[in-house]
Amino acid sequence: MFTTTTLRRVLAATTLSLASLAAQAGLINVDASNSGWYTSSGSQNGTTANLNADSSGPAGQTRNNWLGFDLTGVTGTIVSARLEVASDPQNDSGQLFSWSGVSTPYASLGTVSSVAIFNDLGDGPIYAQGTHTAGIINLFDINGAGIAALNAALGSMWAIGGSHDGAGGIDAFGFTSGVNQGDHLRLVLNTAAVPEPTGLALCGLGIAAFGARRRRV
Repeated sequence: MFTTTTLRRVLAATTLSLASLAAQAGLINVDASNSGWYTSSGSQNGTTANLNADSSGPAGQTRNNWLGFDLTGVTGTIVSARLEVASDPQNDSGQLFSWSGVSTPYASLGTVSSVAIFNDLGDGPIYAQGTHTAGIINLFDINGAGIAALNAALGSMWAIGGSHDGAGGIDAFGFTSGVNQGDHLRLVLNTAAVPEPTGLALCGLGIAAFGARRRRV
């Protein structure tokens, strides 16, 4: 039988348990570990702190870019996410920028030159889209397909490809290293915590105690 004192103690423990579970969830900032670009001829710039996607590359070639993120330390379940990318103020604004899934093995990005990789960075499933604005940190909300891909990649490295619809000579993004916004290539992840067994047990005990108390009243 639950006494009033016991019930109060159990309910207090339940409240603390629920607060603890809520505290485990929250926003996680993951800065890009690597980034780079590929031209339409298959050349690439290695792995750097820069990205560039434009239609004014060498000899009129276009460029697609990629960002790599280390998700090995991310736990829980990602429920929403956004991509934050700084842009050089000298770039052009108004271009639709698309971020898409990448099937190329992560280890090949920035190490293997290939037209196929250039294509892969621009023709995968779309994870986010938005109009580029020069001189600010551009925010791109990741869609459901992207969230599913992120959750599937937890515990490993994850890459996303970028391309734009600009006409010849238009820069959608320039180098982000050393510009006014600094090096800002970031994923902001909103995670839901995975409840600990002890927390679930306390919650269950609290509910049971409350139910028993109500039946006796």
